[in-house]
Amino acid sequence: FPSHDTIGSTDEKKICGVTCREYDGELLMFTTETGDVLECAPDHLVPVLRDGKKLLIRADQIIDTDCLYKL
Repeated sequence: FPSHDTIGSTDEKKICGVTCREYDGELLMFTTETGDVLECAPDHLVPVLRDGKKLLIRADQIIDTDCLYKL
């Protein structure tokens, strides 16, 4: 991974598949303003709006001012 906290900006793309892997570690939990809950591993990439830009951020690097959005 790059040394900075963003992986890169995102373009609108179609999701073609989902993968699942075994994980035996700490999970992070995020609750949206609408009450939806996202639970994921710290290295999971999460789409956020930060300073008006759409980015994919590692879950363990999300900050309070980031806004999660659905792809």
